[in-house]
Amino acid sequence: MGFSKLMNMLRKECFPKKTDKEEVAVFGMLVEALRIKHNPVHYDFKMRYVHYELPPEVVERLVNLHFVKNMEDLQEKYREAKEWFLKTMSEIDGKQIENLV
Repeated sequence: MGFSKLMNMLRKECFPKKTDKEEVAVFGMLVEALRIKHNPVHYDFKMRYVHYELPPEVVERLVNLHFVKNMEDLQEKYREAKEWFLKTMSEIDGKQIENLV
């Protein structure tokens, strides 16, 4: 089987047509929120240096969210990431965000 055909099959399996853009974006928003909370200077570094700049338990949890077994696992991890994002945002002091602007 050709590489292109394999990639198309994987894409269809992992990202069905009804994939909501919010589902895809929530992981990036979560990382940004965690960076604002723990290391606001590098809030826009995405996944770069997370092993050095975020607490080990946060990194372990993030790594677990990024490895997906199947569609059910993806949906469960999406829900977990969304809940974690909302909780993290509620914990961030408005002053932290103001300092970034």
